[in-house]
Amino acid sequence: MSEEDLLHSGITREIIGAGFEVHRILGAGFLETVYEETLAHELKLRQMDVKRQVQVPIYYKTLSVGTHVLDLIV
Repeated sequence: MSEEDLLHSGITREIIGAGFEVHRILGAGFLETVYEETLAHELKLRQMDVKRQVQVPIYYKTLSVGTHVLDLIV
């Protein structure tokens, strides 16, 4: 399977590129919240819609078993 066969390869490429850009500039060693804030900003600079700390329901079959918070949704 080639990259062209993937449904969202362009968006995926942009997200990965944004992650590399953040890492290139900041490097390692900061708290997760710093990277979350910075990555969200970089994605917005790339004209992408980003939501942070989104709570989603978790199901097991038809049973609601709780919620989970996603750091970012693009």
